[in-house]
Amino acid sequence: MNRYYLIDTNVLLTASDMATHLSPRQVTTVRGWLSEFQQNPDAFLLLDSEGAPMISKTRIIEEYQRRMPKTAFGWQVIKSKLNAQKYRCYKIAYEGTPPHETAVLPPTLTRRWTDPSDRKFVAVALEQIREYPRQRCAIVNATDTDWANCASILRQHFIEVRQLLA
Repeated sequence: MNRYYLIDTNVLLTASDMATHLSPRQVTTVRGWLSEFQQNPDAFLLLDSEGAPMISKTRIIEEYQRRMPKTAFGWQVIKSKLNAQKYRCYKIAYEGTPPHETAVLPPTLTRRWTDPSDRKFVAVALEQIREYPRQRCAIVNATDTDWANCASILRQHFIEVRQLLA
């Protein structure tokens, strides 16, 4: 059965040894999950796009590329999923002007969200659920506390948060 994931940038940075505040065991845990994701042919990456269902301009990929070198393990995992066409893109709405634009969320989520840059992950998850209500998707997190703080409200919208480091 296919599984669909939105991967917070902190997961990729941690797996790429770019999160210096974590223990080697924590890095190994995150790297292990990311390796399994990469090797699993049923695991798909979810992305935003201005030209869904194809990748044209995606702010998630832009964030990944801005935050890590192309040689980083995390980027190599993402690149492998893109090359294998193991991704799905959703057109989501943004408000504001670049570079300070944020994804539009329902009011029940907007009021509770602490990190505007993470709204794009939630918006994509909501689109995945709207289009494919029987297919589960998860937002994968390693180090950001805001995901844990918002997990209950996200569950009310049928969005799972996978905490790799509890």
